[in-house]
Amino acid sequence: RGTPSMSVRPQMSARLLALALISRTAALWPTDPVPCRDDLAVVAQRHFYRTGQAAEIGVLKGEFAGTNVDRWRGLYFMIDSWAYRPGDDDVDLNYKSDVDNRRHYMMAKRRVRHAGNRTRLVRGLSTDVAGQFEDGAF
Repeated sequence: RGTPSMSVRPQMSARLLALALISRTAALWPTDPVPCRDDLAVVAQRHFYRTGQAAEIGVLKGEFAGTNVDRWRGLYFMIDSWAYRPGDDDVDLNYKSDVDNRRHYMMAKRRVRHAGNRTRLVRGLSTDVAGQFEDGAF
């Protein structure tokens, strides 16, 4: 009554071993690949929260950032030039109008205001502002 039969024990131990291996693998990286980009902040929070800082490069209007700061509990740096980049016309969203760029910056700022002091908007090209962060900051 209180002790399982011998035929059940090997099945239980194999199941426990399998669960332990799955749990160990999931602790390193839960899925391969991350099912949706909207899950990146959840994965980062759960598995890569080492320094308490994260960065998004290329923010534009801040839609993705607004979602990420709901899941990421640390400091969130939003890096974008929010300015025209000569020579990048065919590669990326690149607006010549200072009015458009200023509007996009303000939209991004509004989208993360609910996160309070956990966000920092950093203006500049990622290659130019990278030096503002210590190695291993993220």
